[in-house]
Order: sequence, then C-alpha cells, then structure tokens
Amino acid sequence: MRREARIAMRGSLGCLVLLALLLSAGCGSTMRDVAIGRAGVTHLHQEMDAGQFDEIYAEAAPELRNANTHDDFVAFLTSFHQRLGNVKDPTETGFNVNWTNSGTQVLLTYQTKFDKAAVRETFTWRVSGGKALLLGYQITYNVPLTQ
Repeated sequence: MRREARIAMRGSLGCLVLLALLLSAGCGSTMRDVAIGRAGVTHLHQEMDAGQFDEIYAEAAPELRNANTHDDFVAFLTSFHQRLGNVKDPTETGFNVNWTNSGTQVLLTYQTKFDKAAVRETFTWRVSGGKALLLGYQITYNVPLTQ
C-alpha cells in the first residue's frame, strides 16, 4: 500500500506541476497581449497629437472601418482633438482580456489629461500577430467640451 500511495502522490504532484505551467503560460500570454494593447494606445496618442487621423482610421480593424465611414471617424477625432488639445498624462486605470473565436481582445481604460481637460478613454483592441488593431474607442468626460 505504501508503494501505491507514493505512485498516487507522484501522479498528483505531476498534475499540480502541469497545472502551474499551464497557468503561468496563460498569464504570460495575457500580459504580452496587454503590453501590445498599451503600445497601441501610445501609438494612437502620438498619431492623434500629430493630426494623423487618416492613419488611425487606416490602421484600425476592419470591423471599426465597416461600422464608421472614414469621413465621420476623422471628423470625430479632429473635433475631439481641437477641443482637448494634446495628450499630457495618460494613466491606465484597468484592463480586461477576452479570448474569442475572432482572436484576442484587449480592453484598456485610461484617465487621460489633455491640454484643456481630463477624460476617460476606453480602447478596445484585437491583438493578432503581435499587433494591436483598434476595434473601438470611447471617450467619457464630465464637463461640456464647447469652445
């Protein structure tokens, strides 16, 4: 019976080691995807500050481009940028990662200070092949942006 107990314990230990390896691999993938999304936010902010709204649209995921015309999307970003100014201090406040049939989606939320106001930004990215494609961009603010 002792021998059977040792074999059972050895098998249990093997299962625990395998489970730990699988969990750590998943965490590594998650954090890698989040890092790619964060790089996408930095890149989008740089393009926005440079007035490269056409490029933001061209680099976005097909789903975003199919849901928004080029002119409407560029007009939205142009108006937003004119009212708020350049990015001064983006601070990440949270993230969520979803694995779907169409790929990995990373949602990042930021509290971002611009030249003229602070807003909450929510970015949704599809991460594929080491690249972040913009699926959605939402801005929430507490003060009217009229000027």
